[in-house]
Amino acid sequence: MWVLNFQDRAWSPRGSRPHLYLTTPGLEPLQRAYLKRIDAWWATQYPDGPARPTALPRVEPRYLHITLAWLDVLSAQVTSQQWEALAEQVAPALAQIEPFEVMVGPAFLATVGVEVYVDPDPRLAELAAASRAAIRAVFGDAAAPEPSQPFRPHISLAYAAADVDTETLGSALTRAELPAGQLLRPQRVPVTAVSIVDNDTFPEDGGGLRWDEQTSRVVQLGRKPVEPR
Repeated sequence: MWVLNFQDRAWSPRGSRPHLYLTTPGLEPLQRAYLKRIDAWWATQYPDGPARPTALPRVEPRYLHITLAWLDVLSAQVTSQQWEALAEQVAPALAQIEPFEVMVGPAFLATVGVEVYVDPDPRLAELAAASRAAIRAVFGDAAAPEPSQPFRPHISLAYAAADVDTETLGSALTRAELPAGQLLRPQRVPVTAVSIVDNDTFPEDGGGLRWDEQTSRVVQLGRKPVEPR
């Protein structure tokens, strides 16, 4: 199996775009454990390079996330009123869903990187549908069409920046251990809010996926409007 260069297969033109995410920064220990196993495998498979952080760079822990929906329009073309409208449109649906937890793990090889499996809780599909509906309400029906396949939640630990032969890496991932020597087990992750972010997966400076944390908008789950007395 080959993991393929995501940067060459991502959107064009390059640049940041609006995304609706569930952020999962608490998964850093899990990501670190899997990367340790990947690095050990990499040292035996590619002793002469390329270096793993170059060919398969990790997502910085604070930017780990589950993608709910995104808009294929450069953020530079999105007005501040449209950003605010996205939050206003998605809020009523999120108010009807109370915070919950999902199970995540194990890691596996995907087409363009290493991902962590996320249990397909129906509430995640509800959040994704509400996110797509909010995008359509603000940007038109063609902006976020309904997918032909069921929503597949996942968390990307690393994106490929080169085509890499990973035929034996999958089995190595199953043997990843925590520092205490215990095999990694699925973990619970809280789902409490949706973040609307200006995200760039491949910034021009090569710094890796990130979003503008100063302009992010966070919409809480289960937050009903206060009724006037």
